[in-house]
Amino acid sequence: MVLMDKRMDVLARRSSRARASWSPTAAPSDLIYGVGIEPVAPSEITTMRGRTLPHGFLSYVTRGSAHFSQQPGRRVRLEAGTLLWIPAGQWHALDPIGGPWCEYWLLFDASTAQARFGPLLPDGPAVARIGIHASLLMPWRELLDLWFGGESSDPQRLRFLLHTLLFEVHALQRAVPPRQPGSVISRMVFRMHAELDEGNVKFDLHSLAATAGMGYDTLRKRFKKETGLSPKQYWLNLKIQRANALLVNPNHTVKDIAALLGFDDPYYFSRFFKHKTRRSPSAFRRRRV
Repeated sequence: MVLMDKRMDVLARRSSRARASWSPTAAPSDLIYGVGIEPVAPSEITTMRGRTLPHGFLSYVTRGSAHFSQQPGRRVRLEAGTLLWIPAGQWHALDPIGGPWCEYWLLFDASTAQARFGPLLPDGPAVARIGIHASLLMPWRELLDLWFGGESSDPQRLRFLLHTLLFEVHALQRAVPPRQPGSVISRMVFRMHAELDEGNVKFDLHSLAATAGMGYDTLRKRFKKETGLSPKQYWLNLKIQRANALLVNPNHTVKDIAALLGFDDPYYFSRFFKHKTRRSPSAFRRRRV
């Protein structure tokens, strides 16, 4: 079973209770029942028996390959750069095939979202080989940051990000040319996210400067002016944000998460996490799971 499944079971039970009390004036966070990213090491991959989710499920594979089934016994192979859309109530199975794996996912009330934003998704299940696009990953990552940063009650921002993400899905499926990050610093931020997705947790930040054709001191000054943080601080913050997303999956131990993020000592990771978030990893997990 893919590591996300146990977390999905919890989200499904919570969402069924939330649905009973939903009203048209509810905060847009009620449209989103879960958002996450699943980096999985080869040793952690096991077989998934299939599942049926009570809400729409959107998945974007950014690393590795998998077998996907809509009917037992019949499957197709998915590669990195594949977008997967499963409407509520549709049986499916998604099994990573060896090697490292990374998947962005979203569980949400698709019927209500489409009533608000328009028909941006197909009526039935869909598999689209779209490639890796910053225009889709940027709103997804911002949604992750918002969701796990304790600001998931910000209704306007959540509505905007969900709408942006679904619009990009719609545009990419229609082969509309994707938008690219604008400034040099925006492109560097996107590359940092991409390196983390690829599992390159020991990424050399000085290579960013070389890629941009500038010295590291110049890069650091420009980067801090645009983001408010130095490249090193930003990189460490990305790791903490990724840890937030991983901690809500009960299949990941704190030791596993520390290793996935490049911390050789899990105790140092725990202290660093508490310094940044004011909660230990275990306390954060108890609060969010």
